[in-house]
Amino acid sequence: MWDWNHGVDTSKEVTNTSHNEETGAFQCSADSMDLDKGLKDFVQATLGATDDTTFRGGTKSNHKFAIEYAARLLRISVIHHGTIKHHHIHPELQKAAVAEFRGYLENIGDFPPSPGGVSYA
Repeated sequence: MWDWNHGVDTSKEVTNTSHNEETGAFQCSADSMDLDKGLKDFVQATLGATDDTTFRGGTKSNHKFAIEYAARLLRISVIHHGTIKHHHIHPELQKAAVAEFRGYLENIGDFPPSPGGVSYA
């Protein structure tokens, strides 16, 4: 939804817990850290803790973290992001959102800088 403060997916069919509570623009939940030790290590190094509350707060308030985490998670699994899996985020990917996402990817080295300084905003 590209809503940094978006909370739980109220349409999900499983019981909500603090560990599977989706949050942020990518609707990621803390249980995604269970998929790969590197994800948990990244959260610990970046946010200072790996508990559910810290994760949810970080994905809402620290956009750089949320985007890098999403990029790392997408390397492991595309089914964990409901917004990506079900193509819900696609209509929200306006130029400003793409520019923000691309800017973070350029900063972490996952995407080359735009040629000739072309702005996507």
